[in-house]
Order: sequence, then C-alpha cells, then structure tokens
Amino acid sequence: MLRNKTKPDCLRLATRGSKLALAQAREAIQLLNRLYPEVRIEIVTVAAAGDLEKELLPREFTGDGHFTRAIDLAVLEGKADFAVHSLKDLPVIPMAGMEITAVLPRSSPADSLLTANGISLDAMPFRSVIASGSPRRCAQLRRLRPDINLQPVRGNIDSRMRRLQMGEWDGLILAEAGLRRLGADCARVTLEEEFLPAAGQGAVALAAASGNKPVSHLLAAVNDAATACATTAERAFLHGLGAGCHTPAGVRVKMEDAGLLMEGAVWSEDGVQEVRVQHEQPADNPQGAGTTLAEKVMAAGGDKIL
Repeated sequence: MLRNKTKPDCLRLATRGSKLALAQAREAIQLLNRLYPEVRIEIVTVAAAGDLEKELLPREFTGDGHFTRAIDLAVLEGKADFAVHSLKDLPVIPMAGMEITAVLPRSSPADSLLTANGISLDAMPFRSVIASGSPRRCAQLRRLRPDINLQPVRGNIDSRMRRLQMGEWDGLILAEAGLRRLGADCARVTLEEEFLPAAGQGAVALAAASGNKPVSHLLAAVNDAATACATTAERAFLHGLGAGCHTPAGVRVKMEDAGLLMEGAVWSEDGVQEVRVQHEQPADNPQGAGTTLAEKVMAAGGDKIL
C-alpha cells in the first residue's frame, strides 16, 4: 500500500496501440496494481513513427527509436507519466530526459518458426519461402539454409499470421514472447538453439522522465533483478558494437551460479560471414560484461563485418 502522499494516486501509461503493446501495458498494470492497488493507471495510446511508416522495412529505417520515440516524447511533454516498451525496440542510448526505471520478468527471448504443420527449419523443403523483416533473423536464416527464399515483411502479428494461413509463405519467424503474450494458438518450433536472439528480446521496459522521483520509485518496485542484469549486459554488447536494433547482431545471456554466460555474434547481411564469441564473467558488472563481449567480437573480426 502507498503511504507516502508524494506518490501519485493516478498514472498515465503511454504505449503503442497494437494488440501486443496493449498486452504488455496490461502486464505492467497488473504487476503495479498488486503492489499499489489504490493507484489508478490509465492507458494513453500513441502512434509511433514505425507504425505510420508502413511502407518501410526495418533495414530502411534511418536511426533507432522508430517504435519508441513518440511514446517517450508523450512522457516528456506531460501527456503521460511513464512509457511501456518492448526492450529490444529501445535504443541503447535512451532519449535525453528519459530513463529505464524497471524491467519486467522476461518471457522467452527466443525466435519461433511458424508453419502450417509445425515442422523444423531443417525439415522445410528445398527453397521454401519464409517471411521475416529482421536483418538479424534473415542473416541467420541465410547462413543455416542458404536455399531458403526470404520474403521481407512488415505489419502486426495478427496480419502476418493471417498471410501465413492464406498460404502466402511456407514459414514465418516471430518472437516467441509476443506469441505467448497474445496467447497465439499456432503450429511453431522455437529456434532456441539455432538462433541468437536480439538484445532485450522478450523483455518489457518501463521508462519515466529523469528526475521524476515519485514515479521512478513506484515503477522500480516491479523491476525484475535477473532480467535487468541479463538485458543490461545484452544492451551493453550492442552499444559496444556501435550497433542498433536493426543490425545483424545477436546475443544470449544466461544467468548461472558462476555468473553470466554470454554468447554474441555479428553476421554479414548474406549470412556468409559470422563472428561468434563466448564470454563468462561474474554478474556484479553486467555493463562491463557486455562491453567485454563486444570488444572480443570486434577483435575477432566483427569490426570488418560491421
């Protein structure tokens, strides 16, 4: 229960208006209301640039923040008190005036292959057609199955799944976390071992204006320490590469008793070139762990690929 009257009685949550974004917003509200049942939380939907630029593919975006900038601006302009983001969409350098105040418990960070009959990537027929809009996923697909006919795609999860069901493609790759959050009932195979995921994939971040102590303090109460540690290392890896969320780079961090077990890689767009490195380090400095992994990847030849 909130006893401190400096804490707000009502909060406005800024989010995109897609089904997945709203599902993530409701997840945040549920967690916050468990601790603060007396705080009313209202959803404010904001159209992001990436939602409006429907004709552009991810590789055609210039800069980062296409799915987060407008939401953060709503907070900075006083239209909302905090923002909810898919962490993998957030630039590794936050917008000036904003800070990540909490990371919710993570869902699966893996990618999933959706097909009509749930077959594996290895079992897909020669020259099957698979849709993906992610340079990271496309590079790994090209490396594992160079015969695959890749088709670029944009749009929300529902529209992509409808196109798959209509037979437009043989397969479709999406984030497993999004499918779970939407309760999607579809035949799929999780690419947990085959693919390295994006930094922050499967995690949801809450962001507030820097210096807004009452809101930041309230949000911090739902921060999941293990998820925050792992994703901090992952985002530090991406930052150390000088890369963004649309770079063909992937990273996996596992929390073990010995500390952080990390694996990071970069690929050429055609998937032919790959630099993949593993690194283990105590969990007391996740920022440093991610930076060290990036340095190792760059020293092993990743700088030439990037």
